[in-house]
Amino acid sequence: MADKEEDRKRASSESKEETVPKKVCLEESELKEATKELLTDKWKEQLNYIAFLESQIGNGSNSNTELVGLRESEEKLKQQQQESTRRENVLVMRLATKEHEVQDLLTQIHDLKQAQNPSTVQMRSTLLDPAVNLLFQRMKTELDEAKVKLEQAQNDLSAWKFTPDSVTGKKLMAKCRMLIQENQELGRQLSQGRIAQLEAELALQKKYSDELKSSQDELNDFVIQLDEEVEGMQSTIMTLQQQIKDIKQRLATETTTSQELRTKCHQVEKCLSEAKEQNATLALSLQQRLESKDTKDDEPMEIEPPNDTKPDRTTEQTQPSPPPPETVTTAPPLHKTSAFSISNILSDSIVSKEMTVPIKLENGDQGELTVSSTPPPLEPSDSQTVTSKGFPEAIGAEVAAYNVETVK
Repeated sequence: MADKEEDRKRASSESKEETVPKKVCLEESELKEATKELLTDKWKEQLNYIAFLESQIGNGSNSNTELVGLRESEEKLKQQQQESTRRENVLVMRLATKEHEVQDLLTQIHDLKQAQNPSTVQMRSTLLDPAVNLLFQRMKTELDEAKVKLEQAQNDLSAWKFTPDSVTGKKLMAKCRMLIQENQELGRQLSQGRIAQLEAELALQKKYSDELKSSQDELNDFVIQLDEEVEGMQSTIMTLQQQIKDIKQRLATETTTSQELRTKCHQVEKCLSEAKEQNATLALSLQQRLESKDTKDDEPMEIEPPNDTKPDRTTEQTQPSPPPPETVTTAPPLHKTSAFSISNILSDSIVSKEMTVPIKLENGDQGELTVSSTPPPLEPSDSQTVTSKGFPEAIGAEVAAYNVETVK
């Protein structure tokens, strides 16, 4: 019944699809290219579509009844589908159980077949039966004895038939003699050819061994030469390595000496700059003293003696005799390596200029002060000691301090 209803619905839907008109839609390009007849046809189709829509609106009640019927039929179909799926599941379960039973039966059949067919182990166990083994051994010995007897019988039969007087016997004897002669000739030929071949091979081997000996001797000589050359090369390599080590040591010492010389040069430059500054200050002080001397109109310059040589007032009164000549020493400069000492080192021929300055002591006696003016500093290249001894040795000489002495 459900199949018939579905067929009816399909037929009705197909008929409706065939009779239902469609909406007419034209694009601008089609409108431009369309003819009058085509436009009239499209107009008629559009009118039919409008009429169909109006009829559908009028038949709304009929469509509702059809929808109700369709829903009822849909529910019935759903129920039928559920029942069919339930039946299908039941059948699938039954099929699975049957397949399981079939597999069990197949395994049983396989086990029965294996039980009926004896295995190799069973066969070996049956052969190990002592009674069966004894029977097989007896049968084997009897078979061997029968074969031996058969061979003896055949030999006896052939000997009984063959005699030297018979025609067949004579033919066979003549043929045997011919074969023996042929065999002897062939043996001689083979032996002669083989001996010659062996002699030729022996000569070749001797020649080859001689060549190998000569080549071995040459190789030994060559190896000895190579060993000698290798020893010579090793000795040269050792000497070169030693030379390289010596050169590296020399380079290291030279670098250290060069660094020391650089440091000494820097120190000397600093000392020279300090000496120049000190010489400048001393020259300025001397100029100021000379100017002051000229301005005072030959007045004696009073210099207080040091605290150690200062006489007491009491001793002056008691001892009217004049004191011995005194020496006034100025304090040495802060740096021992003054400009005066470095210039003395650098200049061997320059003589310092001396000046005498009259001074008046505290006891009323007149005295003279000898001042040796410092010579101007020289450049390292202008000195004879630097050019003869070298710059570092000249600088490393003993440095004299700057002293000023006063003579009475």
